[in-house]
Amino acid sequence: LRSFAAGVTTMAKARMGLGADVLDGFLVVAGGKNQNGPGNTVEYAQILPGGVLGTWANPGGFSAERDGTRLLVANGYAYTLFGGGAPNYSQTADQSTKATTTATTLTFANWNNAGANFGTKIGRHGAAAESAYFYVAGGTTSDTDALKTVFQGRH
Repeated sequence: LRSFAAGVTTMAKARMGLGADVLDGFLVVAGGKNQNGPGNTVEYAQILPGGVLGTWANPGGFSAERDGTRLLVANGYAYTLFGGGAPNYSQTADQSTKATTTATTLTFANWNNAGANFGTKIGRHGAAAESAYFYVAGGTTSDTDALKTVFQGRH
């Protein structure tokens, strides 16, 4: 692993506790919060040759504010899992419509509740996708506890 350097571009919105993943050659970031509180916005930048990022754009947002969320991508769809505004984390996931891409743009028509209910409200967790499965590990229910639970879901 080589050293990291700040990119030549910056996101339109400052964020912490956000989700990020790559979809069809675009870096996608979603949710998180800044000094104004939790957000529900999504931004993307095209990954150009050599790993340089293009200009950031906003293809819309999802239904609920999600600080401490994770973003996973599968089969052309993006999903935000859990998160919210501490201590009121969510127990649901949002799903984008199937992404449409051109050489320079990424578009989601809208975001909807994905229909999954995890039974526990959590945020600040880890998440990964493998084949047809999503895994969500650890996190917190209130920012005062740490969980050892691992959830498995099928997308």
